[in-house]
Amino acid sequence: MTPRLIACTFWIWIIYPGVVLAQTLCPPRDLVPVVNPSAAEWTESIDHADVTTYVLDIVRASDDMVIQTLDLGLGTPIADTPGDREASINVQPIAFGEYCAVMRAEASALESVDSLPSNTWVREPGGPSGLRVR
Repeated sequence: MTPRLIACTFWIWIIYPGVVLAQTLCPPRDLVPVVNPSAAEWTESIDHADVTTYVLDIVRASDDMVIQTLDLGLGTPIADTPGDREASINVQPIAFGEYCAVMRAEASALESVDSLPSNTWVREPGGPSGLRVR
């Protein structure tokens, strides 16, 4: 084997799988990420008539750890986009950092596979309000 072939083989069998496995669930953060989100929007399941609830997992971007699980019920239909739903969420209890979310539908005791992850968003300290200078 030539040195080049050995190097290519080493890359394909040793290095490349490590690069692929090192990827996390959350996608790269947008240049202008959502900060402290207050709602989740999704397209309903094709079996929505049988769904009893939608469950949202908040996932820490650094290690793919589920930090919080929220039961969103069936959500509220979004008027101008048929088939889309939304629900309020509260991210105040979680630590500052980067997160994404995955969702699944539940129908009685059965649950779907997780959705693809949402965009990566940021939990930051909220700014002050009601400032008055006297």
